[in-house]
Amino acid sequence: MRRKWKSGLSLFLAAALTVGSVSFSGTVAEKETGMGIVRAASGDPQAAVTYYIDAADGNDGNGGTSENTAWKSFANLKDRKFTAGDKILLKAGCTWNDEKLEITGAEGAEGNPVILGKYGDGKNPVINGKGSSWLTDRSKLKKEDVAVVHVKNSKYITIENLEVTNWENDAEDLMGETSDEVKFDQSKYMLTGILVENCDAGNLPGVVIRNNYVHDVNGYMSTNGSEGDKKGSGGIMALVTGGSTESYYTDLQITGNKVEKVCHEAIYMESCWAEKTASRLEIRNG
Repeated sequence: MRRKWKSGLSLFLAAALTVGSVSFSGTVAEKETGMGIVRAASGDPQAAVTYYIDAADGNDGNGGTSENTAWKSFANLKDRKFTAGDKILLKAGCTWNDEKLEITGAEGAEGNPVILGKYGDGKNPVINGKGSSWLTDRSKLKKEDVAVVHVKNSKYITIENLEVTNWENDAEDLMGETSDEVKFDQSKYMLTGILVENCDAGNLPGVVIRNNYVHDVNGYMSTNGSEGDKKGSGGIMALVTGGSTESYYTDLQITGNKVEKVCHEAIYMESCWAEKTASRLEIRNG
C-alpha cells in the first residue's frame, strides 16, 4: 500500500534557504526588425531585452519585445540565449495550460540577473502543466522532463511571481489507487512544479526562486526503498545531474514561496555528486 498524503498540508517559506558551494552537491542588445529579432554587440551595459508573453492576445509570430508584439506560448524560449538584464515576463492574469516553460543556458551577472516573472496588474500568471501532457513518448521520462518550469544550466537568474501547478487527471497516467486510505491518486511520473538543473555545468551561482505559489502536484512517490531514482517529485527542486564534471550551485536562494498540496516534497535537492564531495547547507531567517 502506498503512503497517504494530505491535501491540507502547506508550507510557507518565509525564510531564505541559501546554499553555499553545495555539491549535492561588450553586452548585447536586441531589437525587433521587419525580419524578426536581431541581437547585436553593444558597449552599453544597459542593453538588455525584455520579452513579453500574453496567453490571451499574443502571437508566436511576433517579435516578443513589446507588450503589443507579445508572444503567445513558451515555444520561442527554448532555444534562445538570455544574458545579463534580460527579462522574460508573463502577463498578469493569464493562464497557460498543457505547456512547459524551459530556459537553458541563461547567463545573468551578479547584480544584473536574468528575470523570469510577470508584467501588468492583477493576479500572478498561472502555468498549469496538467500532468505534463505535452509529452508523447513517456517510456523513459526523468523528473526534469515532467517539470512545468525547467531552468537548466543557468546562472544569475531569478524566478519570481509565478503560480505553478501540475496535476495529473488522465486515468491512463495515474496509479489507479482506490483504497479508502488514499485521498488523491498519484501520477505514474515524477511531476514537479519548478525545477532548476545543473547538468555538468560546474559552478552555477546566483539562482533565486522567490515569491512563487506552487500547488496541486500529484507526482509519483516511491515508498518501498527499491526505487532510489524515483523520489523527489513535488513543488520546487534543485537538481544536479550528469556526472562527468563536478557541478554544484552557489548562493542558491529559495525564499518567500508558498507550496501546498504537493507529493512528495515541498522543496527537494538532489545531486549525483552527493557522495563524492562535501556540502554545506545554511538556512537563514529574516
